Amino acid sequence: MAFTMYVGCTGVTPNKISKVTDAAVVTNSFATVASLGSNGQSSVVDSNGNVYFCQTTLGQIAKMTPSGTVTTFASGLSSPISMCIDSSGNLYVGQNSGTTVKIAKITPAGSVTLAWADTGNPTNCYGMCIDSSGNIFVTSTSGNKIAKITPAGVVTSNWGTTGGFPSALCVDSNDNVYSANTTGNSVTKVTAAGVSSTFATVGANPTGVGCDKSNNTIYVSCSTSPNGTISKVTSGGTVTTVWATIGNGPQQIILDASGNVYAPCFSSAEVSKVTPAGSVTAAWASVSTSPQTIAFDPGVTNPSGTIATNLTKVSQSLSGTETTPGAISTALTKVSQSASGSVSGKGSVTTSLTGVSQSASGKVSVRGSITTDLSKIAQEVDGSMIFLITGQIAFPLHFGQNVMAFEIFTGEIVSDLSHLTENIQSSTLAFKLGEPGSGQWFSWGVSGG
Repeated sequence: MAFTMYVGCTGVTPNKISKVTDAAVVTNSFATVASLGSNGQSSVVDSNGNVYFCQTTLGQIAKMTPSGTVTTFASGLSSPISMCIDSSGNLYVGQNSGTTVKIAKITPAGSVTLAWADTGNPTNCYGMCIDSSGNIFVTSTSGNKIAKITPAGVVTSNWGTTGGFPSALCVDSNDNVYSANTTGNSVTKVTAAGVSSTFATVGANPTGVGCDKSNNTIYVSCSTSPNGTISKVTSGGTVTTVWATIGNGPQQIILDASGNVYAPCFSSAEVSKVTPAGSVTAAWASVSTSPQTIAFDPGVTNPSGTIATNLTKVSQSLSGTETTPGAISTALTKVSQSASGSVSGKGSVTTSLTGVSQSASGKVSVRGSITTDLSKIAQEVDGSMIFLITGQIAFPLHFGQNVMAFEIFTGEIVSDLSHLTENIQSSTLAFKLGEPGSGQWFSWGVSGG
């Protein structure tokens, strides 16, 4: 899976953003940003590939487009130092100024609510994360606490208690939250119900934490000397204290879709990579001086709605771009195989459209549900275009060279439509009207032909 990571490097002024592809192709001066935050969890990527960075000393949030254009997205904040983003693209920013940790909310349009939530906890909010329900979790290193804030802004100040100086947070697939604690060299686990416990003792000076959600394995970067290490903790709590030895001064942990682990190493100016099997490339990517934060773009655009089947069938059978705002409940292969041009589906497709396209030329418009094969209509009524209009069948009738009528059939088809064609040619047309089974017939004679 192709991805891109953007590494914030604070060793030069103005600060630089290094761009690194999944193939470790590095562009070290991809962009410049004045005064980046010095915290690992201070940058995020939205669904459009835009990257947002905390500018702590300037009280701002910088926005960088995928092409590298940097603008000021929001200002007036108080020492923004940590950040997370929800599924709608709203940013939540931890502000490290004042007596308590306050969270600002910034909409995708840039509208700022500076004091959206007050955690009530002492300052130093280095860690933030968000769970699958949109609940936000933020640390208080001065109080060794984790606060929980619902999407509506309801705060539980003492939702979790850590083992000392929580420096980073992550969440697993079950919405349990994990805190890397610099003091005590431990990882705290807080369940979705808010029960705190010491989950593991790890290497010295843990600075970052990440989770492989496919198996809920936790990885912790430890800023040991002379080289950093990564501790691995399984979902059952089994610890490998020195699972990997990486570059010097790791600041953060991120994982890609394949479970590879990456860490920006502040002192050695590189990004280290470790595979799930533990194979280490310490200098996987050499970046600008003093890398501290990574914004990770997985390169996947999430569709809205629910996908119930594999979308490979869509791409195999449909050319162009297919946008699905709702739920796909069946394979679209049959649609594209049988219908030329553009197919727009509203509602549910319950049967194959093969019969329509094979037997009818031109465009076919379907509204509602097709429950039977319409092939006989086109096969038997030669030269007529048959289509559905809100449950009725309409067709043009040709009588001779100059006389034409347009008929709407509102009743029930009682036999093979070959009879209908024969009656047209002999100037007599028969319908069955009214309720099915009523036995009422109507005959109409026409001249010509």
